[in-house]
Amino acid sequence: MDDLQQLDRARQAILDAKAELQRLREKIAKETCPLHVGEHVTIIMDGTEFQGVVDSIHPAVDRRELLDPVVGTPVGWAVSGPKIKKDGEQSKHSFGLNSLHAELRDGKWIVTTPSIDDIFASL
Repeated sequence: MDDLQQLDRARQAILDAKAELQRLREKIAKETCPLHVGEHVTIIMDGTEFQGVVDSIHPAVDRRELLDPVVGTPVGWAVSGPKIKKDGEQSKHSFGLNSLHAELRDGKWIVTTPSIDDIFASL
């Protein structure tokens, strides 16, 4: 086998590993997410409270893993869906919520925004 063939095999191994990482992340997200598709949620973000309805559940990835996998980083879940207007109708605007930057308090999801110090400390 020449170098080009070895390179292609190595590339394929990386693609296969990335697909397996994504499969496992999706599985973990669906298993650990306390919310369900169709569920109504109350979210407080930057001091503003709003309602939304979950229409998808997917993985949340720690920012340290944006380029490459990092052993030991947390695996989380994320949900998204349309916001609900005050009249109860679905808005054209959507929301996103993830377990790495939100916590449930008194039945409401509070989005926590990390400080710049927290961001640099995690790198």
